[in-house]
Amino acid sequence: MALLAPIAWKLRLLKSEARSRPRPGEPATNVLDTDELEVLLAASRVPLTRDCTTEKALLAIASLGGHLKHNGRPGWLVLHRGYRELATLLMGWQLRRSIETAQRAGECDQ
Repeated sequence: MALLAPIAWKLRLLKSEARSRPRPGEPATNVLDTDELEVLLAASRVPLTRDCTTEKALLAIASLGGHLKHNGRPGWLVLHRGYRELATLLMGWQLRRSIETAQRAGECDQ
């Protein structure tokens, strides 16, 4: 249960930022870190830009979880599925980057 708390907190923050009335155009970088946003840009079926809003990022994460545009607002279950998919893709992204860094360091040593 304690392992899921950070994920639930992040999803709650993303959802509340996306739906806040006073600041509807809040940038996604307020909630997602740079790597998460890069992976979301690469994997999303929803067209995104680097300066997308939290609402667009929320819909992109939901689409990774199987949400369809005509189904209305995404719920918690589909958001959790989407964020879990994003986290899996992020691990692969970071692993690839660390392997490339290690290979470059190995080339410099030779």
